[in-house]
Amino acid sequence: MKNTYYISHARQRGMGIVELMVGVVIALLGTIVVFQTFAVSEGYKRTTISGNDAQQSGAIALFTVERDVRQAGFGLGSLFTLSCTIKGFDQTGAVSFPISADQWGPAVIVNGAGTAPDQIRVNYASSDAIPFAAKLTDSYAGNSANIKVNNRYGFKEGDLILIADPTNPAADCSLMQVTGVPGTPGNTDNIIHNSGMYTNAFGSNVPARYNPPGGLGIAYPVDSTVLNLGALPEGKTYSVSNNSLFVNDSYQPGAVAFADNIVDLQAQYGRDTNDDGIIDIWDENTVAAKANWNNVLALRVGIVARSSIREKEVVTPGTSLTLWTNPAGSANGPTHTLSSEDNYYRFKVYETIIPLRSIIWRE
Repeated sequence: MKNTYYISHARQRGMGIVELMVGVVIALLGTIVVFQTFAVSEGYKRTTISGNDAQQSGAIALFTVERDVRQAGFGLGSLFTLSCTIKGFDQTGAVSFPISADQWGPAVIVNGAGTAPDQIRVNYASSDAIPFAAKLTDSYAGNSANIKVNNRYGFKEGDLILIADPTNPAADCSLMQVTGVPGTPGNTDNIIHNSGMYTNAFGSNVPARYNPPGGLGIAYPVDSTVLNLGALPEGKTYSVSNNSLFVNDSYQPGAVAFADNIVDLQAQYGRDTNDDGIIDIWDENTVAAKANWNNVLALRVGIVARSSIREKEVVTPGTSLTLWTNPAGSANGPTHTLSSEDNYYRFKVYETIIPLRSIIWRE
């Protein structure tokens, strides 16, 4: 019995302190390995996600801006309409008149102060028909009387029209809204622009938002141009604020952010200085006169997107990013200034040249 007791007791003994310490050390080593693997994995994940954020935001921003700039100037007619001051009326107050020439150009660059982002203002008509310009066949006194034109193709109720005098480039243009295109004999050359309510093409009664009682009071002679801008022409301004790209519609209130993590927007005009159809210089100089639009063949646009996640180490060293370089004879390409904090974020630069087709093909 005595021998049996000692054998059983020996078999029932637990781990000693040595075995316990060895187990703890092995467990700690395993934990360290796991956490190191997790840290490396998390770093790769952070880099991938932040890089994807910048890529997606930049691609969406550039695609949207490029789509509108390609349509810049569509339906705006001849050169003399590109630099007139537009007089008008909006009963909702959403559109502020007058609209100056620097807001009315096809694709206007508004230079940011210093290194601040630029703004791009894009204007084009929204008519669903090819917008041929009509001519006045009778003088118009600027009142609420009917407008008589030589061609009403594409004009319909609700469209906005712009009247300009080609013989007097300094004169103001007038914006008003079509409320009727009668088809009765003797009236097929009339465009009605009454104030109050009118029946649109869908049979609904809606207010003539842009027609003041009694008209605008600006007279136009025979052969003045009448442009059909469509039911809702586009007048969009793209700008960067609070690390987002915003678009503001001139005919609708409020700016809308549609691309996050966008920190800079820069643009330049591509000009043909010798009428050979080839861009000779790139600059941001204001297109001061209507004739200068004839020499603007393209817009160069650069967008800088930044990752949304801050890295633990410096990933973008330096003090600036170059958006593009210009050929000799042109102004230096713009740069985006980096702060010391920016060095811990990833950046992606998107740049493209957008031909202004509507200006090149303009009548």
